Amino acid sequence: MTTPRVILLMTRPEAAGRRFVAGLPGTMRERITPCYAPLMEIVPTTGPVEIGAARGLIFSSAAGVEAVADRVKARDLPCFCVGETTAQAARDAGWSRARAVALDAEGLLARLTCDPPEGPLLHLRGAHARVPIAARLSEAGLPAREAVVYDQPERALTDEARDHLEGARPVLVPLFSPRSARLFAQGHAGGAPLRGLAMSPAVADVVAGLDVASLEVAGEPTGAAMRSLVAKHVETLSPC
Repeated sequence: MTTPRVILLMTRPEAAGRRFVAGLPGTMRERITPCYAPLMEIVPTTGPVEIGAARGLIFSSAAGVEAVADRVKARDLPCFCVGETTAQAARDAGWSRARAVALDAEGLLARLTCDPPEGPLLHLRGAHARVPIAARLSEAGLPAREAVVYDQPERALTDEARDHLEGARPVLVPLFSPRSARLFAQGHAGGAPLRGLAMSPAVADVVAGLDVASLEVAGEPTGAAMRSLVAKHVETLSPC
């Protein structure tokens, strides 16, 4: 008897969700049914991005890189990034001096205040950000300002996602940010056996009150760690 495929409910913006699934091993993808139900979308702002006197850029997400790739011509500036995925996106876009300095915003703040680069810096970010990076750097003595270069409007769960959540098959839900976790908690209804996979303790805290079969936090806030969690649970739910 063939074991049914595991439902993998991806709530990230669709492009990011598809990249995440594509990064799973091929043998793992054969054992899941991905359902793309983004709870927010990425909408770049319009108009020019003023670099001004900035001597370096801060990218806290690959979405920020993508939002300004066609609007910022200064590719010689150093870029201080949250996570290797973001840093690689910046390098792919032509910022050869991009490097990952931390795995999360708090780590980036600690690194830049401990070993400050030449300022001022410019943080290119989304409309919704949990950590005010530029303000905290400025308070610590490293001049920084910010520019909102994309918005993240909310989207409702799709009908397909609701059908899965109301079904009987186990559903894996990777949650990558406190905001996406909050939107999922607000929109979730149904009695499917739900396994939540949280990228950080802050994400897990948001959905701690949900009725879930399990809730596990990744070992570190990276895509690789989240893929490892997915693989672990797929092995349990759909053994070869």
